[in-house]
Amino acid sequence: MRICQLERSVRRTNVRLGEYNTGNEISERDCVRTAGGGWDCTDPPLVIPIEQFIVHEGYRPWDPNKRNDIALLRLKYTAPYTCRNRSQTAAASASKKRVTSKRMPLQSGWPITGGRVLSGGRSCRDFIRPICLPSTDVTQDPPEDIALYAAGWGALNITTVHSDIKQHTSLPFTNFTECQSIYLRKYKHVELWNKQLCVGGRDGRDTCRKDSGGPLMYENGRVYEVVAVVSFGPSTCGGAAVAPGVYTKVHEYNAWIRSHIRP
Repeated sequence: MRICQLERSVRRTNVRLGEYNTGNEISERDCVRTAGGGWDCTDPPLVIPIEQFIVHEGYRPWDPNKRNDIALLRLKYTAPYTCRNRSQTAAASASKKRVTSKRMPLQSGWPITGGRVLSGGRSCRDFIRPICLPSTDVTQDPPEDIALYAAGWGALNITTVHSDIKQHTSLPFTNFTECQSIYLRKYKHVELWNKQLCVGGRDGRDTCRKDSGGPLMYENGRVYEVVAVVSFGPSTCGGAAVAPGVYTKVHEYNAWIRSHIRP
C-alpha cells in the first residue's frame, strides 16, 4: 500500500502554477503540437511564496486510516486567473484517456518573468484557472456514467518515480460500501469512514506515488469542482485489480476550508 508522508527535512517554500512540463527550465514555455502541425504554447509557469501551511487539526500522520488527510496552503500573494475565455470542452473530452493536457482548470498563479517571483502588480495569465469547492456531494447518488478526473506528475507505473509531463485520466467510481469491504478484507488495519471515497484501481487507471494531494475533479455544468484529494491506495497503482484508491472528500470539509479563508 502506498502511504506518503511529508518528509520532516523538506521545507516547501513556494508553489509553481501553470506548469505542464517540469523537465523544462522554469523560464521556458511549454509547447505541444497541434492537429494542424503548429505549436500551442503556454506562458512560463508562475511562482508564489507560501505564507502558511494549515493542516487539519484532526490529522494524524501515522494513522493507517489517513482520516482528515487534508491541508491548505495560504499564498503570500493573491493569484490572478486567465483573461481569455477559452473553452474547457477539449480538456474534458481529452480526459477520457490518460493523455497529456495543459488545459485542465487546476490551479492559480502570480505573474513572473522568466521564473522570477514578482512582489506586486496583478495581471491575467492563460492556462491558469481556479477550481470550485463542491456545491453538493455528487458521490452520494452518482449517475451511472459519472466522470471523475485526476491529474498530476506522479509515477506512471510501479517502476517509475514520476512523470515530467502532466498526466490526467478519468477514473471509475467504486461504491463506498463495496470499497470498505475490499479494504477490510485485504488490509485489515485500514477502516475507511464516510469522509473518504474510492475511485480507480481497475482498467489500468489510477493515481500513483507523488500524486498525493492532487485533485479529483468533476465537471458540474460549465465549471469544474474538486470532489476530493488523493490520499492513499495500493502500491500497484492500477496495474493489478487489488483495490481502488482512497481520497479525502472535500465536500465534508467545506465549512473547515471556508473558516480559514480571509475576507
